[in-house]
Amino acid sequence: MTPEDRQYASLFIPFALSKIDNLQADGTKFVHYTTAETAMSIIQTRRVWMRNAKTMNDFSEIEHGKRCLFPAYKDEAIGGRLRAFMNNIYPNFSQRLETLFNGWLPHFEQDTYLTSLSEHDSSEDLLGRLSMWRAYCPRNGVALVISTAPFTRASDSLKAYSSPMSYLSPQHFGEEFSKLIDNLITNEQTVRTYSEDKLLGSVFTMFKFAILCTKHPGFAEEREWRILYSPTQELSPVIESGFATVQGIPQEIYKIPLTNDPENGLFQADIPNLLQRIIIGPTQQPFTIWRAFRNYPPLI
Repeated sequence: MTPEDRQYASLFIPFALSKIDNLQADGTKFVHYTTAETAMSIIQTRRVWMRNAKTMNDFSEIEHGKRCLFPAYKDEAIGGRLRAFMNNIYPNFSQRLETLFNGWLPHFEQDTYLTSLSEHDSSEDLLGRLSMWRAYCPRNGVALVISTAPFTRASDSLKAYSSPMSYLSPQHFGEEFSKLIDNLITNEQTVRTYSEDKLLGSVFTMFKFAILCTKHPGFAEEREWRILYSPTQELSPVIESGFATVQGIPQEIYKIPLTNDPENGLFQADIPNLLQRIIIGPTQQPFTIWRAFRNYPPLI
């Protein structure tokens, strides 16, 4: 990141910035738990699917984010300070923000596509994480351990964005949101350098990710990161649309190409650079699956 990028992130997405710094300092990798069939498809097609957020395993995910953000924003002791601060810089700012966000909220609820990854420690290289096998692939499971390099670059060329999940109760969310507002107020001189449109976009994006990337604390052991795509809001030049039937449900999907395309925000995203290790999970055919991945030509 440039110094300007870091300054911006420290104001509006400090949690994500700290997680990115930790990834780079610790050498942590990501892992994608899935079925052996899906893992082989990813390798063969050089594509990873993003599915609608409404199809995810926890149907209350976006609702939980709303239950965290909305009460905090309406609370005069928390959101009231943010509204007063912003309106002091640009009159009627909060009204513009609320109108803009409320107009886009149905799109974020119905038209957000994502794929999920999990932080992976070297101690999990041999067996993976039991809770993840149970939740996502209890039979014929495979874990694709991948490099974090493509996910930690500051680029909006792809129009899809990676973000860590925060695991917060509404009360804890309010406390963290209050700290973020304190930080903005402390850095008022810097905030005032942003144009009204840039500041509006920044707070809007902050609210969007608060809803889409806040989960119940009960899921904390997943240590999830997401790649998020909102095609209605920003259409990518390289992400492909398509249709597929998943577990008997026909649905629209979007596919990220796994290739190097720096001009479109893809860096070190090809299979040889991205894929670090494959862990064979619970299955009655471990040797057959191991042999298939070991002998598949691109992996030799």
